Amino acid sequence: MTPISTLLEQSLADMPIADLPAFLGMIATIQARAQLRMMQREPVRREAEDLLTVADVAKRLNMSAYRVYELCRQGKLKAEHFGKSVRVRPSAVAEYLAKQGA
Repeated sequence: MTPISTLLEQSLADMPIADLPAFLGMIATIQARAQLRMMQREPVRREAEDLLTVADVAKRLNMSAYRVYELCRQGKLKAEHFGKSVRVRPSAVAEYLAKQGA
């Protein structure tokens, strides 16, 4: 357990039953604020490199965009999906090329 959860557990154990509704209300308020904060944060990117579009990858690999989509779908080229958009990391292109022996 974390120090905060230990403190909350101890507070709950020592608290009079009459104070429990107010305590639960306070916890619900904190939970709502934490969820709001999580929704407002920008997603953390694993790497600092920029993502490439399918068209960019197609140019780099000298193939059609359709073929790039197929490679991504087959898992031969690692890609990230954002709704209907597909993006590829430059390192994934380099990895694909290394596997192809190019």
